[in-house]
Amino acid sequence: MQIQRVQLQQHGDERGMLVALEKDRNVPFEIRRVYYLFATKNRVHRGQHAHRHLNQLAVTVRGSVTFLLDDGSGPVEVVLDDPSQGLLLGSMVWREMYDFSDDCVLMVLADQLYDPADYITNYDEFLREVNNPMLPARVSHTPPTADAEPLGLRRAAPSVELDVQSSTPSLALSPHRTSDRRPVALATEECEKRGLGDVAACQSR
Repeated sequence: MQIQRVQLQQHGDERGMLVALEKDRNVPFEIRRVYYLFATKNRVHRGQHAHRHLNQLAVTVRGSVTFLLDDGSGPVEVVLDDPSQGLLLGSMVWREMYDFSDDCVLMVLADQLYDPADYITNYDEFLREVNNPMLPARVSHTPPTADAEPLGLRRAAPSVELDVQSSTPSLALSPHRTSDRRPVALATEECEKRGLGDVAACQSR
């Protein structure tokens, strides 16, 4: 899976802390676009798409958020809640974000400008493309820096706590297969097809 956790070096003293994001040091691609999400409403799901070529680094500057990520082998959840940790997302990874804390500010660095043609917004289409070996090889970010480590996502039933370093918090990783939690975009489509007006109630079934 094209997903990695990056421990970002912190600088600071009694006055406060600072983290610098720099190309080829802790960001393994050219930074061409930066955006951030804030004031996200309660129970809102963001994302709900994959990128064919785009590579990104996500950092929760403040607060916390849960990512649902899928490379075609089944979704897993990752909680991002530390401004000194980043989450590298390569190409062809379905992502949804939810459970935003009230104070969450999620910043995302990208290696390309906005391109609607790069988005896959239908989950079934994403599965067809990611599992089709006849499609051209996908573009991914360059090899990670020394501080980047694989998240170790795998088909494991119990919830797992991944240790980063003894002196820093860890990312909570709770794998869920599609039988347990389906991406909300696909669940919404199914609810609409079944003619169920209350989509929220339908999705909880």
